[in-house]
Amino acid sequence: MVIAVTNEEKAFFKKNFYKQKNGVHLQPRPKESFGQRDGAIAQLVEQRTENPCVAGSIPAGTTKSLQIISEGFFVAVVADYKHIYQKLETSDSEGRKDLTALKDQYICYYQKTFGMNEAFQNKVRYHINRYIFDFGLAPTNQELADITHSTQIEIEDALQALADNHALVLHPGTRKLWVVHPFALDPTLFWVTSGNKQWWGNCSWCALGIASLANDDTKIFTKLNGEEHPLVIEVRGGKVVDQNYVVHFPIPAKRTWDNVIHFCANTLTFKSEADVEDWCKRHGTAKGEIVPIARVWELARLWYGYYLQPDWKRKTPEFAQEIFTKVGLVSDFWQMS
Repeated sequence: MVIAVTNEEKAFFKKNFYKQKNGVHLQPRPKESFGQRDGAIAQLVEQRTENPCVAGSIPAGTTKSLQIISEGFFVAVVADYKHIYQKLETSDSEGRKDLTALKDQYICYYQKTFGMNEAFQNKVRYHINRYIFDFGLAPTNQELADITHSTQIEIEDALQALADNHALVLHPGTRKLWVVHPFALDPTLFWVTSGNKQWWGNCSWCALGIASLANDDTKIFTKLNGEEHPLVIEVRGGKVVDQNYVVHFPIPAKRTWDNVIHFCANTLTFKSEADVEDWCKRHGTAKGEIVPIARVWELARLWYGYYLQPDWKRKTPEFAQEIFTKVGLVSDFWQMS
């Protein structure tokens, strides 16, 4: 079966999967050819029956640092990828489930082998941050493609990679933005305004993070304890005006992404520790860590303060730990490992 590969698709694969380290040949070659033997296509076929994302499941010698890539094999990769997507469009629900699993395994294998372009992912995330900050809503994938001079399929795969690495949240089963911390893209308990700009935040921490990005007088409209009493948190002159509040963090730091939506929905502002304890009893929730709002403001500034800079990069666990330590969050609750 011959499937045409467009120039756009070829550019996508070269940009995202091409690294100058992979020489792949149809059969093993003698040492004298390049001073060493290379793996065979047969090995690649065998690997397709294994789990390509488990360390050690790719036999040694499959790729070598020859700084070349077979154009014929490259086209075969794209054609195979397209073939899966074409099958997905025409299969019944059970067939789609099986093919989706194959597609995800296939993408995982080639990202592991050739390496997704992390710099491009960071660039996409920065432009999402900037767009939401400037306009109060998320860009479409096509708008992101236009902004970054790329294609929609490049954007969609970058979004998926960012989601897989906990740098944002997509609507389930789609490549559509849902949560881009500190911004929420659906209504929440936190409405943040600064000048003529306004946004939804995900939680007390995120709302203060948006205020730090605004770098101006800001108001956060929310509900005390997430219940009936309105609360306005004001940031003025780089400080929270009324510091007689606390924020309850319900889940330890290393478990935040077990269910980040649940984490954000329960990270709320309270008047006192006694109010937190009463709330936890009434709602059957385990008590987490209670942090004064002034300290949460400092955490938000360090955590989100660089999110509008073009050199945005995803946090490593080590960097996150460093931020927690800087603001005095050093108990076991805040340990990332």
